Amino acid sequence: MPAKFGESTDLVLPDIIATELIGYGFNVVERSVLAQMAREVGLDLTEIVNGQEYFKLGSISELNTVLLVTAQMEGSAVANATARLVRIDDGTIVMSASYSQPAPNRVEYALHDSVIDSGERLAKAVAKAAGLR
Repeated sequence: MPAKFGESTDLVLPDIIATELIGYGFNVVERSVLAQMAREVGLDLTEIVNGQEYFKLGSISELNTVLLVTAQMEGSAVANATARLVRIDDGTIVMSASYSQPAPNRVEYALHDSVIDSGERLAKAVAKAAGLR
């Protein structure tokens, strides 16, 4: 999920990464399911994520980690992004992977990856760090 909830465009890269991670064998829980579980006990998923109170997810689910994705977009491409796997019970960052495009003033920028390519690269890095690739 995104590290903070905001615009719906903020969800594109996390969704691509989630789709890829399923292919690597990760168990992925849909955000809407987590949001519903939170509502059932009087919590708000947006407030939990934006307040970095991930430990509250442990009280509503059997999750032990959450993958948080931050990204800066340049037009329709990802300029840079970071994916962090955070342990819910104590907030420890289990792994972190980053991805950056070349600077816009460099020739390589014209060959930039699509959002899908960026998501695939980050998912591969997460899977590798988790020992699943």
